[in-house]
Amino acid sequence: MKCSPPIDEDGFVFAKSSSEVLSEEMVLALREDETVGFQRLLKMSINEIYARHGQLFNAGEVNDTHYQKYSWYRETNKHGVKWEEFNNFEKTNLRLLISIEEEYGYR
Repeated sequence: MKCSPPIDEDGFVFAKSSSEVLSEEMVLALREDETVGFQRLLKMSINEIYARHGQLFNAGEVNDTHYQKYSWYRETNKHGVKWEEFNNFEKTNLRLLISIEEEYGYR
């Protein structure tokens, strides 16, 4: 059974990853997606946290073209985001997402 893409209308996999802690169960549920793929959704989940802070992605990168579609990103001051800019929810979620990437050999 095919799942619908888990990316919402604002381009987020986890729209509340800046205000709520993700569970491992929530993240691993992405494995069921047959449209985008688990590895890509993990990377997008990490990058969307950076994008909220205006991460400057290289021209032509998938993330650059993906986030440019959304006003919330276009209106952000673009720069190389530093760890100190993230709130505690984001730091916790990034640690979880990166650990899952490493566990599955994607990093």
